[in-house]
Amino acid sequence: MTPRTRSIAASGLLLLIGAGAGVAIDHLVLLHRRGVAMGITAARAASIHAKLLAELDRELHLTPVQHDSINAMLGRHQQSIDAAWRVIHGKLDAGMDSMHRELRTILQPEQMTLLRDWMGRQHMTGQ
Repeated sequence: MTPRTRSIAASGLLLLIGAGAGVAIDHLVLLHRRGVAMGITAARAASIHAKLLAELDRELHLTPVQHDSINAMLGRHQQSIDAAWRVIHGKLDAGMDSMHRELRTILQPEQMTLLRDWMGRQHMTGQ
């Protein structure tokens, strides 16, 4: 393998590893956010965290040192992630509330009911 081919292969591998780690961490953040919104206990959050690490172990073939390092890293960053989600969630809520107030001035009451029903269906199907 030439140095150029090796460099391209290494770059591709790093891209795949980065994408996988990004998806896994995003998964953790979304699960954590859903857990906070639903009032999940610390024990349940720890269980979700353990399941995520098991998935990372399986998908990335982590060494024990890597597993422990990622576990520690997630723990160190969790407080700042929680704080960021609180800010984002507050801004999102404010934006959605504003949009709904404006929609009520545009749509008829029956249309608002239909809109809420439609939004509920979209949310349930993940669309």
